[in-house]
Amino acid sequence: MKYYEGASQEYQAMVNVLQGYERGNKNQIEKSEEQFDLADTTFQEFGEMMRK
Repeated sequence: MKYYEGASQEYQAMVNVLQGYERGNKNQIEKSEEQFDLADTTFQEFGEMMRK
């Protein structure tokens, strides 16, 4: 489940960053950076689960 959760977070971050650039919305771009960080954390948790 963690893998799919991370993938969906990363996809949403990509959509937000593209929309942010299209609209010139810096807040949306910053929010997408936070979402990328969250996705990275989720993928790291997935990797740790797989190693166990």
